Amino acid sequence: MDRLRLRDWLLVLGLLGFSVFLLPLIPALPLVFDPAFLLLVFLGFQKSRGAPLWLIGAGLGFLKDLAGGGPFGAWLVSFALIGWILTHGRHLVEWEDPLVQSLAAALLTGLGWTLYGLLVVMVDPEVGWNRWWWFWWPSAMGVHGAAVYLIFPKLKRI
Repeated sequence: MDRLRLRDWLLVLGLLGFSVFLLPLIPALPLVFDPAFLLLVFLGFQKSRGAPLWLIGAGLGFLKDLAGGGPFGAWLVSFALIGWILTHGRHLVEWEDPLVQSLAAALLTGLGWTLYGLLVVMVDPEVGWNRWWWFWWPSAMGVHGAAVYLIFPKLKRI
């Protein structure tokens, strides 16, 4: 393994460890901050060709489904769709601008969380979207947009 691959694996394991072990300690934080989603978006903004992003998204969604208590497969489908959009939207936008990246991440967060909510309602119509969902959904968009704007330029230099 070369340095780049080892660094990538350490980043993935660190983010997954953070999201599985530390995020649940703060009750509302997992609702607005998702390191697995940010990793998927970061890989989508890179120009390198590797594994298909829909497959990486499905894997990250699968891990999130395993750690979560919602209906199994909802995050898998949601993250796979986000990966597919990132793959097929690479040529449409100039991804080097941090403001464009943060706006795209916020919109993709909104799309992913909405798709997840729709899948949850389709699986169990009794659940519905409570009032709390409409508070956390825009909050997650803002947090992810700000995180991308502040963190991604630093990650690219590493």
